[in-house]
Amino acid sequence: KLSNFAQQYQVVMLLKGAHTIIATPDGKCYFNMTGNPGMAKGGMGDVLTGVLLALLASGMEAWEAAMIGVFAHGLAGDRVAAENGMRGTCAGLVAEAIGKIWKILEEYYTLLVFYEKDFIYSGLGDCTDVCVYCPEEKGG
Repeated sequence: KLSNFAQQYQVVMLLKGAHTIIATPDGKCYFNMTGNPGMAKGGMGDVLTGVLLALLASGMEAWEAAMIGVFAHGLAGDRVAAENGMRGTCAGLVAEAIGKIWKILEEYYTLLVFYEKDFIYSGLGDCTDVCVYCPEEKGG
């Protein structure tokens, strides 16, 4: 299991997909709820890697960079798909949209705050789900 590997080797792991899974060194798994099928194209992982490396270079902890980076990447993809359709979504447009996403997050939601209980929320508006926590006993 992804969570077992992350715990055994004390790493943060991402499994990119329809709902990207983030596994943390404590063995927990989180499912990102942003993004869309139009992002299943070449180069999207490269864009995500760039976002994650930029966040890590800014001094964020790995788990925090993963949570925020995956969320922002998916949100940028959602914005591009809303403007261009899923077939018109490409990595270059998502990369361009990331800056707009950071601006939105900085202007309206000064800081993404994650509360760990059964769910993790972004603090966006009326508790929009960002990542859903999947406890080990439920297959995490």
